[in-house]
Amino acid sequence: MNLRDEGRRKVFVFRDRATRRADVMALYGDATSVRPLAFAATIKDMKGLLHNG
Repeated sequence: MNLRDEGRRKVFVFRDRATRRADVMALYGDATSVRPLAFAATIKDMKGLLHNG
């Protein structure tokens, strides 16, 4: 993952994956689940990138 400047904003840039389409369809089809602790840790890490790096 990279962080790109776009004016006053930052954009998270993720590496594409072969499973992206299936992952998106599963999300919108309510056919997937999210591990809450892993999700919370990822959000915390991303906020750290915004503020510290």
